[in-house]
Amino acid sequence: MTTFSEAFAAARRAGKKTFVFQGKTYSTAVATSDRPTPRPEPAWLVAARGYIGIREVPGPAHNPLIVRWSVQLGAWWRDDETPWCGTFVARCVEDAGFVKARNWFRARAWMKWGVPVSARVGAIAVFSRGGGSGHVGFVVGETPTHYAVLGGNQSNMVNIAGIAKNRLLGFRWPAGDTSPVISLPKLTRIDPTDGNEA
Repeated sequence: MTTFSEAFAAARRAGKKTFVFQGKTYSTAVATSDRPTPRPEPAWLVAARGYIGIREVPGPAHNPLIVRWSVQLGAWWRDDETPWCGTFVARCVEDAGFVKARNWFRARAWMKWGVPVSARVGAIAVFSRGGGSGHVGFVVGETPTHYAVLGGNQSNMVNIAGIAKNRLLGFRWPAGDTSPVISLPKLTRIDPTDGNEA
């Protein structure tokens, strides 16, 4: 079965402006000097939405797609038990044609990637977590107390979950990207994570 990233890459190599994946049409445009075409959402967020529902395999087996992401990104592990929120963000960023963070597998390493920005749809949100660790994902909305985050390794899957605003370390954006700024939608509620994104 072809993954979203494989379909995206094949369409870009073929010079196509759009491609179809699982019955939906997506743009291959990325913000570079030779492609200033605006799009409703950043390409990395479009890629991320295509992975919603991907989950770890319980027990000793591992989801082959999550393992493949790790291998393609250069990881030394071959399982879906190692925290993979950074892996998910790196996969989506590379799907969109950008270079991943240097230590992409560490959530907090994303604070040194790209440029700092204010809250906006698709911004990479980096959060603190107990013991000096962290969590990373893409912000897609907010309530008064939580950000809605599309991320991996949230209840062992790719989904949208609420993460408390007081845990935010910062928002990041690819340097040089000219995607339009889309304000965060105001939500009435979002199911929060339990603070242990795993």
